[in-house]
Amino acid sequence: MTYKIIDEPRSTILNRLACNPVWIMFLTLLNPVIGLSIFAVNSLAIGSPTKYKEWAYVVGGLLFFLLCKKVLYPVNPYFDIALSVIRLSIAYRIFLYQAGSYQIFQYFNSKES
Repeated sequence: MTYKIIDEPRSTILNRLACNPVWIMFLTLLNPVIGLSIFAVNSLAIGSPTKYKEWAYVVGGLLFFLLCKKVLYPVNPYFDIALSVIRLSIAYRIFLYQAGSYQIFQYFNSKES
């Protein structure tokens, strides 16, 4: 007989791609398109239970970033400062979703046991 713990992450092919979400947050500050895309892949790799919320933030963040760069930035270049704050808040929100899941993932996939 088998049992299943709801919070236990499932083993997938993407487990090798999992990384600490703090590094992805820093990458998002440098390049938001690549960083947010890696956040989406990381949510699958760590088996995050909040992956749909994270994907919604990723899609919303990408659309908002591209809209601001194409529409608002040519009007006022100082908007880039506000864009950095918004980029950081979106990345930090996704980081908070993934931090707990990553710790659980790390615990169940540790090689020390």
